[in-house]
Amino acid sequence: MIIFLCGPDSYRRRQKEKEYIGRYRQKYLTSANFDFSDSSDETFLKLREFSANYSIFEQFKMAILENIFEISEKEEKAFISFLKENLKNKDLTILISEEKKPSPKFKFLTGEPVVVHEFNSLEGSTLDFFIKKEAEKRNIKLAPGVIRFLSEIFKGDTWALVTELDKLALIENKNIDENKIKELVGYPQAQNQPKFFSQINDLLSGSLKQKTAVLEILLGTDDSAKIFNFLASFSGPFVKKFADYDAAVKSGKMDYEEALVDFALA
Repeated sequence: MIIFLCGPDSYRRRQKEKEYIGRYRQKYLTSANFDFSDSSDETFLKLREFSANYSIFEQFKMAILENIFEISEKEEKAFISFLKENLKNKDLTILISEEKKPSPKFKFLTGEPVVVHEFNSLEGSTLDFFIKKEAEKRNIKLAPGVIRFLSEIFKGDTWALVTELDKLALIENKNIDENKIKELVGYPQAQNQPKFFSQINDLLSGSLKQKTAVLEILLGTDDSAKIFNFLASFSGPFVKKFADYDAAVKSGKMDYEEALVDFALA
């Protein structure tokens, strides 16, 4: 079967991705990530090998795919055929997460039997509702003016917004009014946060060129430990990789900057 997550709201899309992966791993163990942004031909070969080889201990598998629209023109036809062949395969779950909507050649990903979830940018009343619900999850009570303030500051960047709510959840008094929120968040600082979180997202899901360029910018303006910890918090399918990096840093085998460079080049 194929599950297709798409849309520019990377936070909600990644949360749904983590939900599916967590649900799958409660029952089965075998899963693997395939990023087509670099060496897409080699990635496709690895995907085919992964999907074809089963042991007596493996009845079901999950393949997590990103940047599939960057598949080379040479392999595109075979890749599309591979996806179509597995539309109803109950032994292989293919989870695809993409920011952009598919081109006409991949249009079949938007209809049955594919399970489709769209995550468009939130605005207006839908964004206000999202802020209210996320605050309630953290036992935070926001005055109506606070919701409008956060909506204006973060302008649909749910990733940066939720991180701000996580910080608000740490304070003792969780009844937040208009004056309090401006003290805690700080208007000028908050305006710069969406750009930072957008860059963090590029590091997690961008192409090799994007990741190296963004990392160079971030390392020039932010502490490497801060960047590493933010990445680890939202690493999704890369949780184990970041746990290994963390252990290596704490044992003195590498520093945070070296870990970040290694991740960007992987």
